Amino acid sequence: MFLRSRLLTLVTALLASSAYGVSNSSSLDSSTTTPASILAVCHLISASISSASDVYYPGSANYVADNEHFMPSSSQDSICSVEPGTTADVSTILHIVGLSRTPFAVKGGGHTSNVGFSSTTGVQIAMTRFNQVTYSASTTTVDVGAGCRWDDVYAVVNPLGRNVAGARAPGVGVAGFTLGGGVNYLSNQYGETIDTVTAFELVRPGGAVTTVTAANTELFFALKGGFNNFGIVTKFTFNTFPQTQIWAGGLLAPASSLDAVNTAVENFFATSTDPKATLIVQYRYQYSALTVALTVFYDAPTPPAGLFDEILAIPGATGTPATMDFVDVLLVGSPSVSGSRFMFGDTEVTAFPKTLLDAIAHEAQVVGDAADPLSTSFNMFMIWQNLPNYLQHGAESAWPADRSVFQGSINSWALWTDPTHDADIVGIVEASGDRLAALATSLGQDLSGTSLYPNIVPANTPLRKIYGGHLPRLRVIKNLVDPLNVMGLAGGFKF
Repeated sequence: MFLRSRLLTLVTALLASSAYGVSNSSSLDSSTTTPASILAVCHLISASISSASDVYYPGSANYVADNEHFMPSSSQDSICSVEPGTTADVSTILHIVGLSRTPFAVKGGGHTSNVGFSSTTGVQIAMTRFNQVTYSASTTTVDVGAGCRWDDVYAVVNPLGRNVAGARAPGVGVAGFTLGGGVNYLSNQYGETIDTVTAFELVRPGGAVTTVTAANTELFFALKGGFNNFGIVTKFTFNTFPQTQIWAGGLLAPASSLDAVNTAVENFFATSTDPKATLIVQYRYQYSALTVALTVFYDAPTPPAGLFDEILAIPGATGTPATMDFVDVLLVGSPSVSGSRFMFGDTEVTAFPKTLLDAIAHEAQVVGDAADPLSTSFNMFMIWQNLPNYLQHGAESAWPADRSVFQGSINSWALWTDPTHDADIVGIVEASGDRLAALATSLGQDLSGTSLYPNIVPANTPLRKIYGGHLPRLRVIKNLVDPLNVMGLAGGFKF
């Protein structure tokens, strides 16, 4: 309480100081949005944190790294960046930005496709220094700092014969991926990443540092898919699982084999019941041509005889799956692309009959043809196989809204270079998703209980399409945890 009072005095005095070019203000109720006033807050943060943390300004290498994202289109230039090194300093920073109503962002890995979700023109908080990965042999769990990427976690647990249900591609941050759900190669066996979390270390908006477990029913529920609405997570504890070598590989099929591809994919999705197996299909439009990339995955050195035979027999498909270490699969299926602007989209369906698969391939061509003149270098629709019970591995969570409903994702991608084409390309991709949803409905699928996957939807997605009937409950929890709406100063999906 003394620290909060002292910070309030300092914030008020500093923001009123002409030394930073800020005019007097009698209220801290409105957001501090001028560069000069934000700079004053940066200086106050610098003066208030410990030697374990640092503040950086434009021109420094740390500032550049702190603001950098997977794609430049997701980045913004903050007034300053801060790298907290302790939970106490995270608490101090939250106090200062909250009391001064300063816009801020929290960045783990920076892999989001939405500008403003982990970037800001205010104070950029980069969790870089929370980079510890600690495995416990006695509990077979692993503690992971919020600044880690999944590659860091695999590097620690895989040599021990263990694994985590983490990202399927290199470079993805642990924090945002987990707080947004976490689709992974092990989903059919263990569920989404949120289903494997046993504890969150959380700095609440009021500054208190707490460990949130299943015993904290409401907050534990809310953090699993609820993103950054409830404070800043500094550490995650995950269950780990036995891991041997795997069998996996990528296949590339020409457009001339689309009928055989979609027949084989429909059959595999409909008949495979082995939780160790999965199949990822990418309908790619690149260099004005359509191709299909398929990733086969089996969580053992060798798959059962016959399991992938129809997939491997697709005419004209090239590629040879093999036994490999788990981390080697992270590069399988990753397209070679270039560009500076990027978006994800999502359409959730309840089945993948061949009619729908044919339509997805067609939409990849339609979107590609329409977007090709608009500085695009790559468009894609990606789907993956999940078993009917994959959402039933975990307890109730913020997302999805109804775990009894099977849902499969159609993940759309677009990559381009010219910012003047943003609205047109986003519109083209979203219209395509609407057409696919309409087709699925016409085929008798009830999509009313599905929840869009929060990690891959555009920023303008209505919250009800992500959280459904959970939205009122999440808003109650949000108001209890953050009555002053400190986290509302950060970007993202806000309750």
